[in-house]
Amino acid sequence: MNKSEDWAFEEKLRESLGAPSKADFDHWRSRHENAIAYLNPIVTKNYRSRRSMIVRLTSVAMGILILFALVAFIDFEQQSFARTVKAIDKATTITWTRTVYSRATSEDGKRTWIRTEPRSEWAYRSPNLYRNTLYDEEGNVRSVEIIDTLLNKALHLDIQRKKATWLNKPEQFGPGGPFESVKNILLNKPIELVGQKELNGVKVNVFRYRRDTKVIDERTRTTDIWLDAKTKQLVRMYSPGASIFNLVTDPDRDKPAEKRLSKASMLGSMTGNIVFDAKLDPELFSLIPPQGFEIAVAAPKPTVTESELIEWLGVTARYNGGMFFDTYRGFDLEPYNKVVEKGKANRTEDEQKMVEVQTKHLHNGNGVVMPSFANEYAVNGRFRYLGKGVKLGSTDRIVMFYKLKSTGTYRAIYGDLTVKDVVPEDLPLPVRE
Repeated sequence: MNKSEDWAFEEKLRESLGAPSKADFDHWRSRHENAIAYLNPIVTKNYRSRRSMIVRLTSVAMGILILFALVAFIDFEQQSFARTVKAIDKATTITWTRTVYSRATSEDGKRTWIRTEPRSEWAYRSPNLYRNTLYDEEGNVRSVEIIDTLLNKALHLDIQRKKATWLNKPEQFGPGGPFESVKNILLNKPIELVGQKELNGVKVNVFRYRRDTKVIDERTRTTDIWLDAKTKQLVRMYSPGASIFNLVTDPDRDKPAEKRLSKASMLGSMTGNIVFDAKLDPELFSLIPPQGFEIAVAAPKPTVTESELIEWLGVTARYNGGMFFDTYRGFDLEPYNKVVEKGKANRTEDEQKMVEVQTKHLHNGNGVVMPSFANEYAVNGRFRYLGKGVKLGSTDRIVMFYKLKSTGTYRAIYGDLTVKDVVPEDLPLPVRE
């Protein structure tokens, strides 16, 4: 098609369509008034301000609703916790089991697996009697221990050797019963709901308590408390919680066990099979040794003497780079556990001495050394640790002072590990006599 043909075609098209209508701009503006107004910067600013205000008000309203919902939830859970505590308090008998898990390492140190230690079965009779039954690897009863917390005595029965031993037990349980710590957490500590589980066809709520301190072992940093969602009764506990050790997801959970191992490190424990008001024969808690058992009396538990305390202070300060620890509880367990795992051949001289001294006190039942000394030898409320920031060898700084039960005299240990009798006026902190 040439140019003349194009022109002729356009002429015919114009004749068919007729003359174009005249643009009516006023009519168009009336039809699109809102859109045109939005192009006005002043109107646009006002609109955006209005929209921003609406968004803010909506956010505030949602926040208030969430806050009210949270408060209502917390109030509901507090009521639920009160029911849990009431069930614990009113129970005249309780039974439960405790299972301990550890990570075992092969003899050559190349393989690891989860080891389930032989179970223990516990029973409680209010207000002061406990019975602990331990089993061996084959599932046979290895020992039974009956504890009277009022007398602070225990009868240990070695079932296989038929030997009965009287023990002076440390205060293992408080006056509030076996789950006193659970009651304290639920009523007084900040806890969080971390999910729901199903246990034997029953829905349970899982709550987690976190301890904000590094002085304690990692295994006790968290506790998971399982409560029946309907009855609110305590059904299970994990220490630590699943955020630290989770048997279901642990990478070693399905690895085969070996007959021989080089070491095993504890991972955590599970308290379960909890039964309130269980039917128990009172004779189970008898402190009378069975017939046919040889009777013995255990030697007194070793104490931490003053000279051992001074030795421990020096060893731990050298291990800590020449500085005394910040608190009387002692050292951070995480780096210490790593030192233990290194093995003797890979430790420094100071690390090895630290492990040896700490292991000795641990085996003697005095794992936390300074409090053990204070409980045995110092007048209650008259022991103070001041070692934070003190360098080993400082002659003018008192690391700790205490008042001896035996003499009523104040003693002070200095940064150079010398110990002296002092009078209250010479102490860096006031004391009330």
